[in-house]
Amino acid sequence: MAFSMHQRYSYSPITFVLLILIALPSSATARNNPDHTFLSISSEKEQCGSPSISANERRHAEITAGLQRSSIWLDNFFGDDREQDSLAKSSLRLSLDGSYIETETGNTKVRLRGKIDLPRLKKRLQLVFEGEPEDSDVTGLENTSSSASLRYKLKNSLLRETSFSVGLRGGLKEPRLFFRVRSSTSKKRKQMLLRITPIIGLDTDEGWESNLRADFEYALSARDYFRITSNPQWQEDTSGISFQQDFSYFHRLSRRTYLAADWLNTFVNRPRVRLDLSRYRIRYRRNLWKNRLFLEVSPGVRFAEALNYEMQWELGSKLELLFEP
Repeated sequence: MAFSMHQRYSYSPITFVLLILIALPSSATARNNPDHTFLSISSEKEQCGSPSISANERRHAEITAGLQRSSIWLDNFFGDDREQDSLAKSSLRLSLDGSYIETETGNTKVRLRGKIDLPRLKKRLQLVFEGEPEDSDVTGLENTSSSASLRYKLKNSLLRETSFSVGLRGGLKEPRLFFRVRSSTSKKRKQMLLRITPIIGLDTDEGWESNLRADFEYALSARDYFRITSNPQWQEDTSGISFQQDFSYFHRLSRRTYLAADWLNTFVNRPRVRLDLSRYRIRYRRNLWKNRLFLEVSPGVRFAEALNYEMQWELGSKLELLFEP
């Protein structure tokens, strides 16, 4: 068994590392990586310390805020797409992603994601973009996988977010208009944090689409965190509904290093309800430099219905550079 790798363009890992070294800010302005524990409680007493509420209510609000901050911190540390969807502060992520699957050709790509708070309208407006840079397209906004939009924050608080987006998909070569409404609400149920995120969108080429993600999250200890994600998705131009059921366990090895164990399952209901793909993987994620540069390695196995659930080895890698104000 061997892995093969085919680059889609002439970018190489060495070139990418050189670009990172040039772009890195000076150590005088970079922040140290904060020591995070999952059972830390919010210190913002002004949000939940009003004398008009009881001590139990205040404690409940503090724990809820603490769990929500742990969830947001994990999404940010691992570069999860949830972080890009959130209405948090401006950020820019540049990453070199590699994926290798047994018996298949490997794939390497550069990915650029960003969201920028615009100064007008009391910073309620964000520019959000994503692309895959290539030799003749530095921003990556020309290829068909790219998107760019303006996102207006209707509601933006720790436990509730609502936004409306309008923008272009398909890059500059095949542009099409899309609209999207996203809402996210977080509530504490006993010792578990529940995040519900419905998304409704309209693509002028592909029609209506909907997505409902439910995250059940629990801080097991100061070093351990557990997440269950249920995510049905529907698109007008495709038949049936796909359903993603994921289980993730996070463990803090050190101040700069975390492990995540994922069990990822994709179900479809056409022509019958069936398991389309099941994956097991371990993600090793390390902060290499000042909360700016991250390395991730993720070996795993997969079982696809198309191959009669025969086991295949897979390996993912990511080198990611994060810019934040």
